[in-house]
Amino acid sequence: MHRALGFAAILSSLALAIGLPAHAADMPLKAPPITALPSWTGFYVGGQIGGGWSDRTVTYVGNDPIATLLVNGGLGAVGEQPFASHRVNISGVTGGLEAGYNLQIDRSWVIGVEADFSGSDIKGSGSGTSVLATAAPGFFTQTVAGQEKIDWWGTVRARLGVLATPDLLLYGTAGFAYGRVMLSDSYVFNGAPPAGLLGDLAGRSFLCAVNVTCFSGSTSSVKTGWTAGAGGEWRWTHNWTVKAEYLYVDLGNASVNSVANTLKRAGTAFASYNANFGRADFHVARIGVNYHF
Repeated sequence: MHRALGFAAILSSLALAIGLPAHAADMPLKAPPITALPSWTGFYVGGQIGGGWSDRTVTYVGNDPIATLLVNGGLGAVGEQPFASHRVNISGVTGGLEAGYNLQIDRSWVIGVEADFSGSDIKGSGSGTSVLATAAPGFFTQTVAGQEKIDWWGTVRARLGVLATPDLLLYGTAGFAYGRVMLSDSYVFNGAPPAGLLGDLAGRSFLCAVNVTCFSGSTSSVKTGWTAGAGGEWRWTHNWTVKAEYLYVDLGNASVNSVANTLKRAGTAFASYNANFGRADFHVARIGVNYHF
């Protein structure tokens, strides 16, 4: 009898052991917790640095009858040519601070606004030389030279982006731009002393000594316009992102008035001409780092 009871206990234990996995498989499994991805919504601040560049052609027009003749090559000298239009290529380093706000509207789209302000060393110069006279008393040329500098600039822009991955935002951007544009221009009559160049017509005049700046002008003004571009921003920690961005900035038309430094005849006004630099526009490629709150 004891043997029978022991045998029954063994059978019961074996049955439990065989049935246990089946019961365990029927038990509901607890899913692992889902870690929420950080949202792009919120304020951020940061900085950026990069380079800017552009090129333009400077052209000239007289502001009065005698300056118009000089600019257009109409003073009557043998071989005389108009002022030489010329290129001005600008380039340099630019960098500053930025701040903005993002709103992630679903798993794929982010909208926002960003403002930035940058110092700038984007600058350049150029010159053109043309013939003024080829006959007696000698061979003479004339040189016009222009300089341009973007002293500082900034933007206020909207951004619209798509999340290529949860941590990579690709975006387009456009908005308002402003900046200080500095221009200068000069004219020199080139030749051998003691020759000089003079003009007097309709109450305006000029007197140019050789190899000395005869007309000059400069201006510095804050100009406004627009900007547009695109970029990408990658979140490498919960709070920090890095970005690469391209912007085109257009600050409108730019010109400077150059005025004669010396009068030919007392009682007349100084002759002058306008140096037209075209658009005060430039391209910017830059990288930046932002901290997201």
